[in-house]
Amino acid sequence: KVSDQLKGLGYNVTIVDDAPSEQINTIIFNKTDPKESEFTMHLLQKRLPFKTSSELPLELQLFDTDIVIVLGEDFTNLTGFEPR
Repeated sequence: KVSDQLKGLGYNVTIVDDAPSEQINTIIFNKTDPKESEFTMHLLQKRLPFKTSSELPLELQLFDTDIVIVLGEDFTNLTGFEPR
């Protein structure tokens, strides 16, 4: 599980949920100031080399976290890992 791997690396995983759509590609949304999270995002992207964005879609804004990771349909194909 990706959440267990991230927890094991010291990340604070607060919520694990299904994506609002199954036809979304994997993306990492950073809701913080890019300067404040530069190191965290660098390490996270080394582990999960996917697109990033600071524009969180409306359906994901309910999550009160700094970073939201959506594992999409491309995740298993690109990494070989199962998301859950």
